Amino acid sequence: MLKFLRRKNISKVIFWFLVILILPAFVLWGTGSMSGSKEKRPKSVGTIDGKKVSFDDFYHAVVGIRCQIVLIYFNQPKIMDAMFQNKELMGKLAWDRLIMTKEADEAKIKVPNNEVVAFVQVHPIFTRNGAFDPKIYEHVLRYNIGLDARGFEEIVRENIRLKRLNDLVAKDVTATDEEVLNEYRKTAQKFKIDYILSATSQFTEKAAASDEAARDYYEKNKEEFELPQKEGGDGKLAAFEDVKESIKAYLAERNAKTLALKHASELRQKILDKMSGDNISFEKASTKLGLERVETPFFSKADYLDGLGEASLVINEVARLKEGEVSLPVEVRSGVIVFRVSGVEEFDPEKFAAEKEAFAGAVVEMKKNKFLGEWLTDLETRCELNIDLAEYEKYYR
Repeated sequence: MLKFLRRKNISKVIFWFLVILILPAFVLWGTGSMSGSKEKRPKSVGTIDGKKVSFDDFYHAVVGIRCQIVLIYFNQPKIMDAMFQNKELMGKLAWDRLIMTKEADEAKIKVPNNEVVAFVQVHPIFTRNGAFDPKIYEHVLRYNIGLDARGFEEIVRENIRLKRLNDLVAKDVTATDEEVLNEYRKTAQKFKIDYILSATSQFTEKAAASDEAARDYYEKNKEEFELPQKEGGDGKLAAFEDVKESIKAYLAERNAKTLALKHASELRQKILDKMSGDNISFEKASTKLGLERVETPFFSKADYLDGLGEASLVINEVARLKEGEVSLPVEVRSGVIVFRVSGVEEFDPEKFAAEKEAFAGAVVEMKKNKFLGEWLTDLETRCELNIDLAEYEKYYR
């Protein structure tokens, strides 16, 4: 650990047996595990603002991301393992870490040793009976993380720098009372809707993809069909005939969704015209047009709607509508719907008043995350990748 912690005298009591029992089994790459790939590879991972990014730099960013995941999900091994297994996600996070590190450098963000020490000393993975335990710290770094103390602490320093960068970039993001109220409505209020479904299944025949369309997709997206090395790949492509039916099924599903969206948009316009022309309700207009309406029970954002899927798919449009308004087309699991809100169960205003301050904080965090995502996407446009993020590991074997 930082020098004064490494020199700190500790009790002779050894907790190795208990430590091994309570810690999940995970192992990171240590700094000594990297070796050059035998495969031919590009001269660099890519460029950030015109400057080349070496494979060493990218490798260390991956190590940093893996450490960060461990620190967050150390007591949720299934989530942690799922993230580690998602190579493309890990590669993307590492690339973004490099982009943000450059921004932190330009912002001259520094993190002193005492802040690194404070973070490590209170992290639950390194504590025993509520207190930091140097023996556990040393054991976890050596046997579970695979880094020496100095290397790990520099990653912690970088994590704190990036958190501070995020705070700096999003410092002016706020939420109005109206925004807080609208978000609370989506969470606490219950609605029911009358909807008309344009099901993707009714367009299956029209949406069928030809062999020619499948071939065209295959030729334009060959990187999707590279065989993993463990299956004898070595950069080879799956034969078109072996993947043709899968491509056709994917294209048919995509085509059906497009047709369903077009159909729902046309139905919506017919309903609006009938409502306006005859001065009638959504319900009567639908009946006159011979359209089948379905009414849901009352639901909230967290519910699942039979025949549609997650209520969260429609909740933004539901909360936006005023009484009598017809929704825009909304994609759901089974197709595309247009609807009107047929009932509302109001939330408890006293409960909202009691929860408003805490909820407002959550809304601000949500807005900050969205803002930071857009900011990072903009930064990515100034960068260029030379590798497939889903296969970065092959360059380090």
